[in-house]
Amino acid sequence: MQIQLPIQIRPTRATETIIISSVDYMNKFKDKFRNKQLQDFFIFGKTTVGNNIYFEIRSMRVNEFVKMLDDFSIRWRHTTEDYK
Repeated sequence: MQIQLPIQIRPTRATETIIISSVDYMNKFKDKFRNKQLQDFFIFGKTTVGNNIYFEIRSMRVNEFVKMLDDFSIRWRHTTEDYK
């Protein structure tokens, strides 16, 4: 039996960038993360580029945030490239 290990992001900066498609953002993310305090706890900044939403997540909370996205079946990507 294969065991699936959760993905761990090793922070190298004060914030890490997580990308979510705008479709997943509208259909799943907004429904699950309605609470403004919850969003403020995890998300430092949010930017829309094309069809993607770029979240700046505080480094000490990035792995918790990613785990929540996985639990809610929201597809995400981690990027270290500059997008601004």
